[in-house]
Amino acid sequence: KLSMDIQQTLNSDIAMILDSLIDIDSKYDAQLKSIEMTTQWGREAREYHSNEKQSLFGIIQGGRHKELREKSANDMMSLDFNGYAIGGLAIGETLEERKEIVKFTTDMLPNEKLRYVMGLGDVNGMLELIELGVDMFDCVWPARLARHGKIIHKGKFFNLKNNKFKLDTKPLVEDCLCFTCLNYSKAYLRHLLINESTSSWFYLTLHNFVQTENILNEVRESILNSEFDKYKESIING
Repeated sequence: KLSMDIQQTLNSDIAMILDSLIDIDSKYDAQLKSIEMTTQWGREAREYHSNEKQSLFGIIQGGRHKELREKSANDMMSLDFNGYAIGGLAIGETLEERKEIVKFTTDMLPNEKLRYVMGLGDVNGMLELIELGVDMFDCVWPARLARHGKIIHKGKFFNLKNNKFKLDTKPLVEDCLCFTCLNYSKAYLRHLLINESTSSWFYLTLHNFVQTENILNEVRESILNSEFDKYKESIING
């Protein structure tokens, strides 16, 4: 109830139920207890949530166990949330395990409801899961890269700390229209990163967010034009 109160006061577009997230390597019985607790909290959140302008999403847990993922998904769908999050990923499983879990789960979810994978937001990872029908992501990845001086350019990134950028007067990315690229050079931003790192984080994070958003805009366009496979390959192998 406190979680719902806080989210309703914030008036975000989407509120999330409180879920029980445990280690993906936890034993079956612990995973079962986790999804049962998540279902209980989801039911209470569904009954308590009163902000009619705010969507409420359920969260599917279950670790690597398909039968538990299925049970959790059915429990969440029975409560008829506005959308469904797939939780408990990007915490130690392999890429193939993640894709298998996501495909198995999204195949059960209704097409008219949003599907959201929690805690994942690197470009290549998103492209792999968009292909499986995922609509939404969240991640600290763009900001974490920025704090380490790593600059996103399409599906790749480069390290701004490299000495070759010390006197580089060009923007981070030539065709980028973000505030950072329109106003500052690699050399200046590298100077900030090395000498006043906290001052640089805002500008580098902003750039990384915009680059990520640009890619997702291009993804939407490629889907509408039935060219997603071609676009995905150009980003991953470009």
